[in-house]
Amino acid sequence: TLKLRAEADPDASARNFKVTLHRLRKALEPHLGRGVRSTYVHLREGRVSLDGTHCKVDVQRFLELAKQVRNRGARLSGDKLLVICRQARAIYRGDFMPEEPYAPWIEMKRLALRDSHHLVIETEARLLAQKGDLEAAAQDYADLLRLDPCQEAAAQALMRLYARMGRRGDALRLYQEFSTAVQAQLGARPDEVGDSPERGEGVEAVQVAGSLARLGRELAGAARRGEDQGHRDGDVRHAAEPLDAHVGDP
Repeated sequence: TLKLRAEADPDASARNFKVTLHRLRKALEPHLGRGVRSTYVHLREGRVSLDGTHCKVDVQRFLELAKQVRNRGARLSGDKLLVICRQARAIYRGDFMPEEPYAPWIEMKRLALRDSHHLVIETEARLLAQKGDLEAAAQDYADLLRLDPCQEAAAQALMRLYARMGRRGDALRLYQEFSTAVQAQLGARPDEVGDSPERGEGVEAVQVAGSLARLGRELAGAARRGEDQGHRDGDVRHAAEPLDAHVGDP
């Protein structure tokens, strides 16, 4: 890892800069001779840049793909958009520069990339569900919830997918996990926070959590009654109906 350090002494900063730049060039091109221009790293007017022809920056490529998902999705076929989502997910390997947890500009970049990554996963899950690949869609929503346990839309969509696949135990378990996450974040269970509109920053989360609480109770009631399969399926479909106001059918 090559890192520049902020120095109080301008001369010390300049020396540190030159040494670090030299090490970077040598790391990329070990056999680069003295006075020979680097193929990859350029210095012009005190600014260091990477050669765009020979260097590919994964963050930049990810942002390009995420932009297509966000802005051009309506003009692309589902199959093409799904390919873009998969390419973007393959590039994203985790948080941006985790070794710098406190630098403000890095934190802003990290959060923006994280949000784009979540959007890509959510879009991929929706497309897979539309294609009828419910197992793969459910896996994507589960991945999203592992990254953000209080992601309300993902929790709704995954519970509905579980209901469609007849996996009531998984749906109930998901509700319990989401309820625990909401309780940790908002200080109350979903069915309790639904009556607390004064929590200004959590109004949307409260509304969604209330819907999930209703769905969880319906699923639990159907399971306890032990009715026949067809009747239970009807209960599950009925329980999922209130969620349509918050999230599209997966």
